Amino acid sequence: MLPRALLLGVALASTACPTDKPVLPSPPAATHSTPDPTSGSTGTSSGSSSGTLDGSTSSATDPTSTTDEPGSSSGEPPPACTLPEDRCAAPTTAWWDEKWSYRRRVTLESPLATALTDAVVPVRLGADFEFACAQDGGDDLRFVDDDDAVLPHELDQWQPGEGAVAWVRVSTLPAMDQEPQALWLYYGNPRAPMPAGEVWPSSLGLQAVLHLGGDLEDARGVHPGRPAVDGAIPQFVSDGVMGDAVHYENILVNARAELEGSSFIDDALEASDALTMTAWVRSTPAVASSTENRTVIGRGELGWGMLVRDVGGTDFLPPAYAAFFSHCGDAVCSGLFPNDNHLFTGSVPIIDAPVIPTWHHVGMVYESIDGVDYAKRIYVDGVLDEEYIGPLPLPTPTDALPITIGAGAGPAGASMTMFHGEIDEVHLASEAWGPDRIAAEHAFAADPRRVTVASAECQ
Repeated sequence: MLPRALLLGVALASTACPTDKPVLPSPPAATHSTPDPTSGSTGTSSGSSSGTLDGSTSSATDPTSTTDEPGSSSGEPPPACTLPEDRCAAPTTAWWDEKWSYRRRVTLESPLATALTDAVVPVRLGADFEFACAQDGGDDLRFVDDDDAVLPHELDQWQPGEGAVAWVRVSTLPAMDQEPQALWLYYGNPRAPMPAGEVWPSSLGLQAVLHLGGDLEDARGVHPGRPAVDGAIPQFVSDGVMGDAVHYENILVNARAELEGSSFIDDALEASDALTMTAWVRSTPAVASSTENRTVIGRGELGWGMLVRDVGGTDFLPPAYAAFFSHCGDAVCSGLFPNDNHLFTGSVPIIDAPVIPTWHHVGMVYESIDGVDYAKRIYVDGVLDEEYIGPLPLPTPTDALPITIGAGAGPAGASMTMFHGEIDEVHLASEAWGPDRIAAEHAFAADPRRVTVASAECQ
């Protein structure tokens, strides 16, 4: 099990703001919404984003613009900055914008042999980050490269005194044998607005990005999840890979989630003839189920999905494996698979302990090779597990059932394939991601040491 310390990230060298700087005025009222307290969320999950990169389709506010009047969403002034002057270094290079009082150097250590374009990387801030020096909701955070370009970011979690997570989009993640990617994190501007920008690139075909950090929202704001049954409140646990994670039990059939606008995702998948699903999965061992399959992500009763499969029974004692399900009713598949269902199973266990479950990153990719043969690939913890190539086109669902998380769709399917355990960071795309992108997604979430955040510099 990944420890709670993952959320807290890399330990930072300082704990508050230096005394030689004036105390910041009260920050402006937060413009982002507060999560529904019934959702199980703790702290603030703002979903704010900033900056632009070339090719962005989203408009963005000027990241250096300020409002005329500072204010406070709570009506109370922020805590004073109390760190001694010798704990905040003088600038080592030119300052990006004098409206921001503080900055920290952020370095990204790539796990890849080749460079990767349009990467989105999580940056964790520890409990000892100077939250008092930033706005109440972190709206003044800016990630800036060495060319003074403001990078888009999404502030996924902001929990003063505990930690924070920001997802930062970089145009290029260098290879491991190149100079590491380095950025500046600026903060300490009480008048900076919450900016906007395309963090999750449309070039990757992303259809839904669910952090599952206390709610079912889509970070792209397009296809959020919702309870399959009105009034069924999802359960969340605090020890996910990136903060909270959604919890499922195989007796809680109504707790499964459905993605809104599933038919539009179907249209995108049909147009591209490609699919990528990734998720962090912690499947509970030794809990009997009705069948040998647990659904992580599913599309209808005769569509496709990501499963955890017990190949030896239904008690889910180790080992159990990731499995890529798809239905093939086309004539080309006739007689090839039982009931025209192809259940392609991996060989690396994702239930690998008899008592204590462990987190594993699972990726599944489908793409057309030549219009006749198709590839299905299963990745576990960033590494290719198994690959199938053969006559298996991606099915076009004919039912009105939605894409689901945590169980199959429909009353019967849901009760038979309910997931038991926790799911975190569900990403769904209408493009076939390469192995480097899946490896990077796994590596940066699994190992906080790949992102280092240096001590503060003061203007």
